[in-house]
Amino acid sequence: MNRLIFLILSINLLMVFSRSNGQVLITKRDSISFGNDTIVKIVLPVYRGKIHWQKSSDNINWNIITGNTTDTLEIKKDTEAMYRAVITEGTCFPLYSDTVRLVFNLPSVTTGSVTNVTQTTATCGGHVTFDGGALVTDRGICWSTTGLPTTADNTTSNGTGTGEFTGNLTGLSAGTPYFLRAYAVNSALQPSKKAR
Repeated sequence: MNRLIFLILSINLLMVFSRSNGQVLITKRDSISFGNDTIVKIVLPVYRGKIHWQKSSDNINWNIITGNTTDTLEIKKDTEAMYRAVITEGTCFPLYSDTVRLVFNLPSVTTGSVTNVTQTTATCGGHVTFDGGALVTDRGICWSTTGLPTTADNTTSNGTGTGEFTGNLTGLSAGTPYFLRAYAVNSALQPSKKAR
């Protein structure tokens, strides 16, 4: 009977937030959004046995976070992910805590129309509509000859902050199809791109 009760018990996680620079926390059911300078501490207040923390991007495949076997997991801005604690004791089956999903707001950007097309140049606009809760430090257009260009491909750099901008693409070859999209990077160095 003790084993059955043990399996039914839920382990609840406590969350503690450290904020600076007036960042705002947004809670949505089982998700938490915060700015780039916020540190989240997930605490498992009461447990018996050995603890390991896990991280997952899809809530199916879980990876152990090495180096942390204490009751507190400290998380800085990284990528959107889910976290949980795993408690083991002796030969008993592992017990999993509740899962918490952390969401980091990225900049939001739209890609405008392509104009002024010549044999080797073109112009394209973009619009940063949301900064993701942190200062937009770079924005522009990225392009390549294969789908879904990134900031590792050809880019323009067209200022900072939110609002509209125009990028001038150069070095194009006549008769070659190109893929392009606007990008924005906030102070957490996380690009946000929208394909056109």
